Amino acid sequence: MKLFGEEELYYFNKLEENIPGIILAGGAIRDYLNKKEYNDVDIFINAGDSPINKYGYAYLVDEIIGDLFDLSSNGDAKFLDVFSNNYVDSISNCGIENILEINKNDRKYQLVFLSRNPISYLKKFFDFNCCKIFYSNRQVHKSQEYKTFDSTRQLEIMYPNKNIKFLQKHLFRAKKILSKYTEVTKGPNLQQLELALSKDTTNAKAVDMEKRIKKVQIKFNSWT
Repeated sequence: MKLFGEEELYYFNKLEENIPGIILAGGAIRDYLNKKEYNDVDIFINAGDSPINKYGYAYLVDEIIGDLFDLSSNGDAKFLDVFSNNYVDSISNCGIENILEINKNDRKYQLVFLSRNPISYLKKFFDFNCCKIFYSNRQVHKSQEYKTFDSTRQLEIMYPNKNIKFLQKHLFRAKKILSKYTEVTKGPNLQQLELALSKDTTNAKAVDMEKRIKKVQIKFNSWT
């Protein structure tokens, strides 16, 4: 069983010492708190406030990340094609500039470089209540949406994209989460989205889809 633990936190804490303002967000922290296996560790970085802005990506990889993860002796790193990333609907709109994937000790870390504040990115673009949680400054920060998920054990959609293709991706991600969290049920808004997509949407106009999913638009609330 691959559980998130001390090694991952060690690397994040060391990285945070060199790049303040970064957050470890989403599935890995959620799975850590719920004692579930995780897939990868997603770390979000504001490229404008990091050494990248001054020295560039080469400096960051060679002088900070390479040394921290000891990539010369164990591990590898590569930049991904961000335009094929399945978690975002529009690279230019959401502000992702680059993604560096690091494989170390059979664990995968994805460093997501943003043109915006990482917390604002999480608030706007994380699409499920169970993912609105992050770790920074050696503590876990839970949103009200995550707290609701934790207490009700209902999976709820928070940010449904109006594009039909990406609506389908939302449902695909929901199925993956529910297969891991078998005790969790679908929330009302997620059920509404499934119902909307069960109709013939092949030739649906964007305005029609917007009307169909109007009720599932939920605003971000508060953090602790």
